[in-house]
Amino acid sequence: METSKIKDVLIKQIKEGASSEYWGETYGKEDLDALVQIEDTILKNNGYKTPEIEDFNQKIKKIFGRIIDNQSENSYLKIDRYYKCDKDLEYYPTYMGFDYVYVAKKHNFITRFEPLPAILDYQKIYPEVLKYEENSYTIDTADGEIEVSMWKDFDDLPQERYFNKQRLISRNKYLFNDDKSQFPWLVTHDEFFIESLVTTFGYTEDKKLLKWVMEKNYKKARDFIK
Repeated sequence: METSKIKDVLIKQIKEGASSEYWGETYGKEDLDALVQIEDTILKNNGYKTPEIEDFNQKIKKIFGRIIDNQSENSYLKIDRYYKCDKDLEYYPTYMGFDYVYVAKKHNFITRFEPLPAILDYQKIYPEVLKYEENSYTIDTADGEIEVSMWKDFDDLPQERYFNKQRLISRNKYLFNDDKSQFPWLVTHDEFFIESLVTTFGYTEDKKLLKWVMEKNYKKARDFIK
C-alpha cells in the first residue's frame, strides 16, 4: 500500500474519532491493510526476522491449529480465541470489543486490528492531518446528536501506542523467531493471550510456556480450595 493511501485511511479514521461505539461498519480490509503495512516496518525496525512461508505456515498450524492456503485470494486468516470454529473472515477492530488475531499471510506475522492512531504517532509523522482535529465533529445517533471524541484528546495515547507496539513485537519474535527473551514481558503484560495458546489452542510444544501455564493454574486451584 502506498504512503498516500495509508494517509487517506488515517484521515478517514481521525474524522471518525476515537469513540468506537459509533464506528459501525466504517472499518474494513483497507484499514487492516494500512495497519499491516505500518506494522511490517515496525517489526523489521525492531529485529523481527520474517520467516519463510513454509516455516510460518507450519508454526501457525502447530500453535493455532489453522492451515494457511497461500493460493486463496484472502490476505488474512482470522483467529477467534473464544470461538475456535468461527473461521469467517470479518474485519472488526479490537476497540469494538472484538479480540481477534489476524494472520497477515503476505507478511508472515500476526496482529490485532488496531486503529492507526493507536500505533502510529500520526501527529509527528503526518502533521498535515492535524487540521482534521481542529474542530469537533457531531454525529446523529438514536440518543440524539453526539460529539465525537478526538484521538488528540487522549492523554495516555503515547503510552498506549508504546504498549501496542511492544505487544506486536513480543508476540511475533517469541512465536516465530524463537526469541525467548520476550517470554517475561508476555507473561507479565499479555497473560491472557500467552496462556490461551495452551488452554484454548492446545499448543504444548513450548515446554517453558506449558510449565508456566500448569504452575499458574495449579496455584489458582489451590487458592480456590483454601
